[in-house]
Amino acid sequence: MTIRFAAIALFVFAGPLRVLTQTSARQQTRDKVTLTYFEKHFIVRDATGSESAPLKLPPEEARLSTVFRRNATFAVWDERGLTIRVGQRVKSFRLGDVATSPKAFTRDEIIDSLEAIRNGDRTREASALSGAARIGNDAYFLARWDDRAGSPWAEAIVRVDLSLRSPEPRFAARAPVLSLATKPIDDQVFILDGRVTYIARKGDHWGLEQLDPGKNRLTFDELGDQLLSYLPERAGIGLFVERTSYGTTVAGRVDLKTRARKTLAESRMNMRFADGSEPVCLVLSTPKSAELLDTASGAMMDLPPSCSLRRMEHGILIWTPADDPKKAWLYDPARWEGKAWWNGDLSKQR
Repeated sequence: MTIRFAAIALFVFAGPLRVLTQTSARQQTRDKVTLTYFEKHFIVRDATGSESAPLKLPPEEARLSTVFRRNATFAVWDERGLTIRVGQRVKSFRLGDVATSPKAFTRDEIIDSLEAIRNGDRTREASALSGAARIGNDAYFLARWDDRAGSPWAEAIVRVDLSLRSPEPRFAARAPVLSLATKPIDDQVFILDGRVTYIARKGDHWGLEQLDPGKNRLTFDELGDQLLSYLPERAGIGLFVERTSYGTTVAGRVDLKTRARKTLAESRMNMRFADGSEPVCLVLSTPKSAELLDTASGAMMDLPPSCSLRRMEHGILIWTPADDPKKAWLYDPARWEGKAWWNGDLSKQR
């Protein structure tokens, strides 16, 4: 695998490189790392201990419910829709009235929706939850309506005041944007600056959609264009990949609080983040090749065909073929220096 440092011609913005220092033989022995493969797990060992990485990560368990509680009052979203329980009293809501409410939609939109509902192209009842969050005694649910093909056509926020003796969902707001939610019960909603917030697409743009609880009004703050993917990195910080109007792909980091963007790389290749951990690494690919970039140092390495990778405490693990490993390497992403390798024969490990 070829290792190099990204040049300006590749539109990659690289940081300062680390200075390498020589270590003594004793230090090298103490720092020696080994890589083995056993029972579909890669195992890395050094003087301090070991860690393992499975060949395949277990499938993500589907979320079955979202729950908020205040004393004996519960607001739950599950397969029944939105259910509110106060003591022994239980009532479920599918929010069918919101789908054709003049508070949420224009007259023309309501006429179109009623026609689609009669034709069976849409359902009046909410079909999914894009996310939920709580501020004080108020629980906010971003309900989603999908069409017959499973594509979302509307979202709206309803509020449940958990402090009331007989709480019911109340329409809060609806905007002509859609969140990034895809799961039946998703977690796209969070609190930012005291507001109910989610990342949303609005036409060819993307940004922050926020509800001011005091005014029940949604506002959209544009952050970029033609969003391809978004990945939360840490609280208030996100990683994005978007397409520019002149044909390149841009990967970057955005501070949601200040709205400040930082470009990490720009290329005419396809790009995706390896994960949301530091140092941030990008996979750049074409139909015939792929490369791995450490955006902090600018070090770039060619990837073998049909490979997979996993981040570990010791570095970045790469193996090939992806489903039936014959070779594997462990790298320090700063300069893609090899720390250990495995070639399918225990006698040849080092």
